[in-house]
Amino acid sequence: MKILELINGSMRIEELNALLFIGIALFGGTIGGRLFQKIRIPQVVGYILIGLALGESGMGFLSSVTLDRFQAINYFALGLISFSLGGELKFATLKKNGRQFTYILFLEALGAFFLVSLAVFWPLRILFSDSVALAVSLLLGSIAAATAAAGTTDVLSEYRARGIVTSTLLGIIALDDILALFLFTILAGVAAPLLGFGGENLLASMMFPLYETFGAVALGLLSGFALIWLLKKYTEEEKIFVFAMGAILLVLGASIFLDVDMLMTAMIMGAVLVNKAPRKSKIVFNLIERFSTPIYVLFFVFVGASLKFASLSPLILLMIGIFILARFTGKTLGVRLGGRLSGAPNKLRKYLPYCLLSQSGVAVGLAIVAAQRFPGAVGETILIMVTTSTFILQLLGPTLIKYAVDRADEAGKNISEEVLKEQLKLAELLSPEDAFVRDATPISEVIHRFAETSFSELCVLDKNDRLIGVISFDNLKTVLVSSELNHFLLAVDILSPIPVLASPELSLREAEKRMRKTGVEYIAAVDGEGRFRGIAEQRGIDSFARKRYLAMQET
Repeated sequence: MKILELINGSMRIEELNALLFIGIALFGGTIGGRLFQKIRIPQVVGYILIGLALGESGMGFLSSVTLDRFQAINYFALGLISFSLGGELKFATLKKNGRQFTYILFLEALGAFFLVSLAVFWPLRILFSDSVALAVSLLLGSIAAATAAAGTTDVLSEYRARGIVTSTLLGIIALDDILALFLFTILAGVAAPLLGFGGENLLASMMFPLYETFGAVALGLLSGFALIWLLKKYTEEEKIFVFAMGAILLVLGASIFLDVDMLMTAMIMGAVLVNKAPRKSKIVFNLIERFSTPIYVLFFVFVGASLKFASLSPLILLMIGIFILARFTGKTLGVRLGGRLSGAPNKLRKYLPYCLLSQSGVAVGLAIVAAQRFPGAVGETILIMVTTSTFILQLLGPTLIKYAVDRADEAGKNISEEVLKEQLKLAELLSPEDAFVRDATPISEVIHRFAETSFSELCVLDKNDRLIGVISFDNLKTVLVSSELNHFLLAVDILSPIPVLASPELSLREAEKRMRKTGVEYIAAVDGEGRFRGIAEQRGIDSFARKRYLAMQET
């Protein structure tokens, strides 16, 4: 049996089937995320730690060989994240906050670059010659400019953050990676001769990153407009979702095939969609948000599993500490200076730096590119420093983002009408004073009450305020035809049984579910003793939730 072969060592873990690996990673990551969420630590930390436990630094279940089999999932997750980030690049918002956004973006990225480059140069001289240390420090500085998009957006989504800090942060993390890529492109060309690389291929090595970047922009623009043209033909959510996901996968695959930057391509496509088709883009991004959680869980578990700590020496650990401190200090000084020069609100200058600590998958990707371009001790040093610092910062970063959005009073402000319905209770909507008649009320008075109220149904109560039935327009049809009976009939004579009863503490969303299940457009609420507390109609629930939502948006 295979289980015995695995236990006695005759079968390697890598030989297990892919579905089993995915199931364990997804199940374990979800449990880890929930456990950390219960102790008020963002779920993404739990995903990464579960991945670390399953990886080669832990139990060895997810080895590098196994992780290579799931590279497509990592690409897919990064593509979804980049596409969603592109959806935050709304030209109207950027134009509105353009001055402060531009100042902060460039100064926090350049602040991290200059401070990291300067700080790590001196300890690097212990390992390398001055010219090599300079080249490595410049490459590390360019990589330090990038900020984690995946972990940041996951935390903001989890805590439903909305406000000036959140909107500025989403714009910055979308463009931070582009700045980091440009810096890395330029400095890789500068570093090549310092590291003894280049020669006849120096021009080609400097030109390729430019092709990679501008090719991504061109492909992203083309795919964005093509997706808009395609989505205009459909209104069904199912078809919109299939075409949107197909477009993302197609563009990611084309980017890899054409050797252009995959993340930038997806980001540009998302930006085109949100700016040129804003109404359609809301449907697309909402559908992707519902679908993407399992993909993100797998991505962060695999990130944790890929981290290795066997090569860490005391000197490397010291340099990692210097790298982290210099990066945070540079970004903080950049935000404070940029905010002051642009007249940004004090809240933004104070709390935004805490949100920029997490280091991105783009940083790890650039480190891998550096290791491939400059093989040997230089590439290995860059890779181990960046991957280890990314792990540390991915653990610290989400917690600091949560702290920042809490202190900035932006947590829980970004909710949809559907989510709001889950939070609102029937008790907040009910108005029982004009929604009932007594059982002994004459039909003529019942008709008069219908004329006065906006309700399409009236509840019928006994003398003890207990609900005994309901009268709708259908109940009145026979009576209105035989008007001579009006003087003899009472409300109790024409009532119908109540199809749906609920507690006032029931959520509006659950109330809607019960109404759909029974096929009616209203629900009556009673307390624990059966006394009437009010009636709610579907149209009233929709109107109430919409007013609350608009009020929240204004504040």
